[in-house]
Amino acid sequence: MQLNPNLIAYIEAPEELNEAHFIIPRLIRVLDHVNKIANLDKLPELSSIPLWLQSCQNALQAQAAQGTNIESIDSLRGLYEKHQAYVTLSYVPRDHNLLTKHDILLAHLFVANASCHRLEDKGSVFKSSRKSAFTFARSIIKSTHIHELEQLPDTITSTEDYLSHLIELNDCPRVTSFIVFIRYALGIRKGVTREGGDGHRKHPARDREPVSENPDSGQPVVSGTITKLPMYGPVKEKELDRSGLSIGEFTYPLEITEVSFSDDKPLDGRTSADHIIRSKNVHKNMAMSNQMLISRWANLSMYEASCAAKCITTLYRSRITHKDQERQNELIELAALLAIMFWFSAPLEKAIRTVGYRIEPKSPTEAVTFVLSPQPFLLIKTAQPHYTSQVRKYSKLDIATHLQLTTGISVEQIIATYFQSIHCRKKLFSGTVEDYKGKVSGFLSSVNNQYGCRLTVGRLSSFMFEAIAGAANSEVTTGMLITGKACFVGATPIYYTATDSERLHSLYQKTCLHIAKNTQFEFQSEKRSPLCLKPFYPDKRMHGARLRPTKSEVSALCEKLKQDVLRAGKEDVIARHNAMSIYTAAFIHFSTGYRAVGDPSFKLDEVDFMEGFAVVSDKDSDDKYHSRLVWIPEGCLEQIKVYRSQLHKLLEYASVCLPAVYQKLSEELLGAIEKDNKDKKSLPGFFLIVDENITTLTPKLYETFFPSEYPFPANAHRHFIRSNLLEMGCPGDVINAFMGHWERGQEPWAKFSSMSPIDYKVTLAKHITKLLGDCGWETMVYFP
Repeated sequence: MQLNPNLIAYIEAPEELNEAHFIIPRLIRVLDHVNKIANLDKLPELSSIPLWLQSCQNALQAQAAQGTNIESIDSLRGLYEKHQAYVTLSYVPRDHNLLTKHDILLAHLFVANASCHRLEDKGSVFKSSRKSAFTFARSIIKSTHIHELEQLPDTITSTEDYLSHLIELNDCPRVTSFIVFIRYALGIRKGVTREGGDGHRKHPARDREPVSENPDSGQPVVSGTITKLPMYGPVKEKELDRSGLSIGEFTYPLEITEVSFSDDKPLDGRTSADHIIRSKNVHKNMAMSNQMLISRWANLSMYEASCAAKCITTLYRSRITHKDQERQNELIELAALLAIMFWFSAPLEKAIRTVGYRIEPKSPTEAVTFVLSPQPFLLIKTAQPHYTSQVRKYSKLDIATHLQLTTGISVEQIIATYFQSIHCRKKLFSGTVEDYKGKVSGFLSSVNNQYGCRLTVGRLSSFMFEAIAGAANSEVTTGMLITGKACFVGATPIYYTATDSERLHSLYQKTCLHIAKNTQFEFQSEKRSPLCLKPFYPDKRMHGARLRPTKSEVSALCEKLKQDVLRAGKEDVIARHNAMSIYTAAFIHFSTGYRAVGDPSFKLDEVDFMEGFAVVSDKDSDDKYHSRLVWIPEGCLEQIKVYRSQLHKLLEYASVCLPAVYQKLSEELLGAIEKDNKDKKSLPGFFLIVDENITTLTPKLYETFFPSEYPFPANAHRHFIRSNLLEMGCPGDVINAFMGHWERGQEPWAKFSSMSPIDYKVTLAKHITKLLGDCGWETMVYFP
């Protein structure tokens, strides 16, 4: 028995048409309904259906002529996973009065399935939703769910009208999976796209809002379509859930999805090229902003955060309504614990070990410490890299272990009230982990049932960390320093990041205020303390990496190396070469973040002297996975060019004055200079000539030329670059690409990465050039 190949694909039939004697007659009825729906909706399959119907009729006639044996129903076993549509045709309601309703349901399901297949060709994925829809079509004929089938329409309507009828079935929660699938097919709800990440597309509620903050004078305002965060109560949630929209899948807090110019005269005095450049800049800013979006399920949506914050506050206030003192204590204890977990991102195991003091202790040791006076605040133990013993010989090692935090919205008052209710007991929570885990889980379950959330203990305690990591001028290491949480993708960058208390506190408080604004959270306590907009600063030490030089220390290094070049003079060629080798190597390090592992620079063939890009493969594995693209500032590039061109003069001098080393120099340098020998390990010339011997400029030898004002190892420039770029507002993605800090799935230049080399160059030029200028790095002429 043979069917039309396109029809076989449409119904997802197996190679052997099992149960064809039963399925094909039903398929003819369903296709007849599909034909009418396609005529109403103007679908692509409209022209093919007559051929498919004729193919089915021919197959039935052939089967009757051959007298094909009837297979057992067991012949369909094991086919459902790969042939869901075909197998579903074999399910028929026992009540034949409902057969037409079920046939129409299958017709709409086939139409939606074909539409979703066309969308999947463009990158969307509907595997789980498709399976749920077909499972619904199979299970609705069971006696336990037959009442749902009875409420379905028995007349042919368009897909939109059929969807409207389904939404009106308030008492049929199982219909939701079918509604979702139809909404996907109609494009009302956007599907999951695997190429761009595993996060869901967001709620389609959109408004027009300006994108450009400061449009040029006389120029049109650029506007964009913004997907905004809606705030819904329980009644609206149920309505959305019935319509197939997930209230737990919202953009955080908004996403710019389209952009356009709003004027009638698009050029308006400017050339087309000017407007193209302007449009590209707008799209670039949008892309940079949208990269900070949090869309993974593990992170709370702003709606869920709003529910959590509101319910914690309600729990705190509800203690007043209870006359039983014991019950009051239980409520305030749970509210304080949840406040620490949510607003300070403390896991349950750390939160229950919180200790309290009336005044700030001199040497706090716990991960979370509460201090009552002069105003309530918390001391959070920051994340710290673990150094080996060989690093401890450097003097710049003293960093702060704890960070003072206040939310700025008086959340600390919840903890203060509880602390005073237990008579300022040092250990705030006396129960075990299991005791509090049950209480917290019970509270979250009640919130989930009331508001339709998916709160868990882990998601609740990680929200603030993710919010800080995704905030402006921040990234994952900032979240680690503020909350003390360990994060795999920040395990390496934390070794190169250090910043001060004031900046960390400011970022934390801005994040809290931003969350309060977007979640409509406002905490009004009975004894509300004034907003503490600034932390107390008894500790001026840095947080994070221990080997971050300051700008003044780097300036001292730069000035010392430049003076060494000038003191060498024009006549002493060897001394001048040695000084210039050290200065050029240092200039390259502070310009590109090159790791001085075994040599001070990269190969000649790895530098694009026209565009300024270079490929760095330092401290890399054999597969070159962490090879990275860097941009060399113009001043540093000129320094390399000058240094390289003047190596010939060193050879001329050596041929006359240093015959013992001339032959070796000519072999190693002349071939590399003239032929750009790719086998050379480093840029030729980074060596010192001492007593007519050639000495490679290794990191340890390089450190001996540092001044006393710069007591750091050879790779401290990487700490300096990363920390300063972060404080200057450089995007975290750009910093990680520049420094080579990424993990699997975060590669900046992989096949599906979206980072633009041009935007990457422009962003680095803005920050690196200023940073080098502030420290005094400039091109030094080899022979004046």
